[in-house]
Amino acid sequence: MRWYVLILAALLLLPTLAAADMLELSYTFDQPVLVPHDDGSVEVSLNGEQRHLVPGEPILPQRTARVLIPQGHDVVDVSITADAQLVLAAGVTPTHATAYRYTGSPTDEGYIAVPKAEIYQGNDPFPRLAFRRIHLQRKMGAQILPVVLYPVTYLPENGVLRFAPRMTVTVETRPTKTAAPLALSYRGLDSDDTEIRMAVDNPSVLTTYRAVAPVKADFDMLILTHPNFTDLCEYYANYKEQTFGLKVKVATLLEAAQMPGIDPQMRIRNYLRQQFQETGIRYVLLVGDADLGRETMPVRKVYAVGTDPDDGAHHPTNLMISDVYYGCLDGSWNGNGNDRYGEDIDGEDGGDVDLMFDVHVGRFMVDTRNELKRTMEKHVRFDQNPTPSKVVFVGERADSLSSGGVMKEEVYKYTNEVDVTRLYDKMNNCDFGHVLDAINSNEHQWLNHMGHADVYMDMFFMPPMVPMAKNDTLFIGYTQGCYAGSFDGRMGYDIPMGIDCIVEHFTVKTAHFAFAYIANTRFGFYLQGRVDGPSNVYDWEFADAVFDEKITNIGWANDDSREDCIGMLSYENMMRYCFYELTLFGDPHTPLRFTDDPGDDDTVIDDDTVIDDDTVIDDDTVDDDTTDDDTVIDDDDDNDDDDDNDDDDGCGC
Repeated sequence: MRWYVLILAALLLLPTLAAADMLELSYTFDQPVLVPHDDGSVEVSLNGEQRHLVPGEPILPQRTARVLIPQGHDVVDVSITADAQLVLAAGVTPTHATAYRYTGSPTDEGYIAVPKAEIYQGNDPFPRLAFRRIHLQRKMGAQILPVVLYPVTYLPENGVLRFAPRMTVTVETRPTKTAAPLALSYRGLDSDDTEIRMAVDNPSVLTTYRAVAPVKADFDMLILTHPNFTDLCEYYANYKEQTFGLKVKVATLLEAAQMPGIDPQMRIRNYLRQQFQETGIRYVLLVGDADLGRETMPVRKVYAVGTDPDDGAHHPTNLMISDVYYGCLDGSWNGNGNDRYGEDIDGEDGGDVDLMFDVHVGRFMVDTRNELKRTMEKHVRFDQNPTPSKVVFVGERADSLSSGGVMKEEVYKYTNEVDVTRLYDKMNNCDFGHVLDAINSNEHQWLNHMGHADVYMDMFFMPPMVPMAKNDTLFIGYTQGCYAGSFDGRMGYDIPMGIDCIVEHFTVKTAHFAFAYIANTRFGFYLQGRVDGPSNVYDWEFADAVFDEKITNIGWANDDSREDCIGMLSYENMMRYCFYELTLFGDPHTPLRFTDDPGDDDTVIDDDTVIDDDTVIDDDTVDDDTTDDDTVIDDDDDNDDDDDNDDDDGCGC
């Protein structure tokens, strides 16, 4: 979510910024509202602000300042000053965050979060400091310092809540003496500058940046594929170039294998770093699945910590699969050299890893040529055919205290009141029949789901039921369900199953249903009885990116939803866990086409390219069946909804 902050003295010494050693940004906050709860506690609600949400700890508002640091400077010190604090209330107890639950299977059992005695019965203010500095991040060669601000403080000794209406962040910098290892260079591209400006609160500092070695910007997009899919990927690259004016490069794993690295994943990442720096790529489409024992496109397993809903204990895993490793390209992601990638000590100087995106990554999760033909053809159909602006929201019962429908309504607040079909537990129309009817109605561009799932089931669908969807109007799907996107075939608690996940059935194994999906590779999480659990927060930030920030490209919107939450990431609140797992099953460049003018069928891409939705491409230039004019990429089997195991043109991977 973009914060349009008041910067009172944004830059000291602005005329000579290259030599500046001080940045000052001021942030103002609305008056908080105290919301009483049945247990006698009060919750501090601050309009538009994120919340500190750790089970057992006070729920307090927070905002993440994102300070662009001048090129060639190090951060020396960060300090915070605040206007005279106001007393909001005395003799009160702030509401504490509830327990986390999996979006796996509904249950009312499990641990109950209670107020932490060390906070509520202690003598120290909470939080102890009014701010928290996050390790320096890098995005497309720019240095960004996130600083988490806490405008409300709780004094437990007398039950006082204090509020700072304005907080000023002062960052002292100085010219650096040594370059950061494995840091990408600033490229000086207009598209990069657009993203950087949107990601920071002081974009004028970008004038200090100069490209060390100007990039020719030969390519906008890289398609990285298994060699057996090269010819089909060339067809798709040609289509993207003709339709969107993109410059697209197709490369194979054989080229990536020439890069240095201790394993295929590192060699792929180093190849992406090289292509970013030398050719100007912004989007990366990985073509290939990552099933256990038969990967056609390797995936990095990273370190994550989940919370057990039974006892609240933390359970680390080194089996989280995540393509964030391929999107955030600064540093090694394994600074301490152990077997755990993505730890919060694996970054520069023992700090956190790079978590701001340099390229936007999506995957075609395909095993065979027919699956690849089909998913390409579905993307083309979405691009070329009229698309409704309507959405369908599906909200299942999570537990007796938690309604998926209520959570979906919180997401809906970020859609600018787009036309919607509601299928909610509270409305008694949240079931398989109603969802299937909504899909087959051909009325929706986005299907958004909150409910329980596993690798073989999501939104009441299991693989044998997917062919019942016969829609011709394709949509993008978004689900908060557990393991629905487990494309390595593991099920709950990381048990290997060796099967394709349900979202693969929705996208690559049918000519209908969805052209793309955003899904969890492991557990989704919600907060019992609340709407602001981790998966729902990322969900509404995706909606905010599309409808408010006008980011139409699905990969960029998905990554923006995560960057906007960078100040909330922690092993304590599952935000970091969910950050890693959110995966795009689809082409990251594909633009959505929501518009305020139903009569306008033109779509704006990247602010400088306009395509006409009525554009017709001559299929014969890219179709492998010259007698068929019905589709750009002929899958020879549009009605084949099986898993292609017996197709005679399978890649044999």
